[in-house]
Amino acid sequence: MVNVKVHWDLLGTGAFTQLEALLGAFLQANRENPLAEEALIQAYKEFQRCNERGHEQLTAWVAQSGASPTAVAALAHCEMGRGLKARGTGFASDTTGAQFEELGRWLIVAREHAEQVLARVPDHVPALRVLIIVANHEESDRTYLPRALHLIRQQPSSYYLWINLLNGLQPKWHGDIRLIERYAAQAQEHATANPRLGVLLGYSSYSQAWIAYKAGRLEQALSLDTRALSFGDDDDYLKQRHWTARQLKRFDIAREDITRAITLFPSPRYITLQEALAGIDAEEAAYKRDGN
Repeated sequence: MVNVKVHWDLLGTGAFTQLEALLGAFLQANRENPLAEEALIQAYKEFQRCNERGHEQLTAWVAQSGASPTAVAALAHCEMGRGLKARGTGFASDTTGAQFEELGRWLIVAREHAEQVLARVPDHVPALRVLIIVANHEESDRTYLPRALHLIRQQPSSYYLWINLLNGLQPKWHGDIRLIERYAAQAQEHATANPRLGVLLGYSSYSQAWIAYKAGRLEQALSLDTRALSFGDDDDYLKQRHWTARQLKRFDIAREDITRAITLFPSPRYITLQEALAGIDAEEAAYKRDGN
């Protein structure tokens, strides 16, 4: 698991050279082995959590480094994160015009900075990921897919680039289940370089499970989540089935899934396994106390 506290400690003390070396090592490791991508993405995703002070520190790093691609990519993640936070997670109908304006303002600078990185380092996966996520919010149904596919050509064996492309093809965004299945299959052309791409074949079932869950069709959702996981483990697949199982009082499934999720995909910002299991135990105890 990436020790993200080190990132903020180095940034806060102005130890930019050390931070540059740390993030650069993650990027080089990923170039040598696509399966090392998890640590690279986790390291950069941390900057999406930045506040105003963090933005100031990252801006200072960019200035001090002569706009190094590493620093600019970190700043782009911060800007994208601030925009997404301003927009919130509600439906468009529940989101104000001011929220969308703030989202747009931050995404413009995030896109500009990510493009600045790619002008110097065309295969920079974190910067490419930023641009695919930005495209999901900025592009139309007609232009999103060509834009995302163009970006993926720079690193076609990247699991995170493909899964973010598929996310944008969900029915709530720019596509449908048929398109998800088509491009998940296309990603398999690069599975020799990165076997994890096979997990993407479960993304259409994962997407359909979310729709079923929101509609209250929990048994169907559980079945679809199980089908998604038949293609391999993914953090989101596991956590989604875990929540559905809890709603259905299938506590054994919930325990198994959250244990696998936290063990296989440890995140410095997620609750510990002990805390997760304690929550499930408490729910099961309450369920039994009610005579079930």
